[in-house]
Amino acid sequence: MISSLMQRIGASATPPTWTIFGAAGALFVAFLAIIIGTTISAVLIGDQPGGAQLGWIIGAAITVIVIVQLRRTDAEHLRLGANTLTTPPLFLALIAFGFALAIDVIVLAVGGAFLPAPALLGLNFGSLSALEWLLAFVLLVIAHPLAHEITFRGVVQPVLRAQMGGWAGIFITALVYAVFMFVMFPPNYGANSSGIT
Repeated sequence: MISSLMQRIGASATPPTWTIFGAAGALFVAFLAIIIGTTISAVLIGDQPGGAQLGWIIGAAITVIVIVQLRRTDAEHLRLGANTLTTPPLFLALIAFGFALAIDVIVLAVGGAFLPAPALLGLNFGSLSALEWLLAFVLLVIAHPLAHEITFRGVVQPVLRAQMGGWAGIFITALVYAVFMFVMFPPNYGANSSGIT
């Protein structure tokens, strides 16, 4: 079973109908959508608690809408359909939750402080309103994962796996994802992490 999984992961993918430039365009759309979303949120509610999360939700929604519209004729090539997922989604979600929890525990043990997901920085967990809890939930459970799945696993990874091979495509996609997240979130750690312990 494990060797079969490793062979499937390492196999080159069938080339999608878009090129590496199409994948770069999807990344640009995601980046621009976050800027637009946070700008819209700032105009609508200013510097209110939950404003950043609302902006990222709007940005994620813009990302999903634009990429799905641009690739609607290539929907089967996005490789996000139920027939491409052989592992039950609940099992994957539990594994992802376990990894996230393990990383949080390591950071707490090494650094002595718990830092929540960058998308939650700026929220005062001792006095969150129902709306702020809802925004945090929608961002972390729906908007953020959906936008990143469509952008990275749907558009970027297939073209990289087709051009560079299975393993290289996956690792380069992970590297691109890490760089994207670093570009999007460091200001939040610097500006908002002072009160979180």
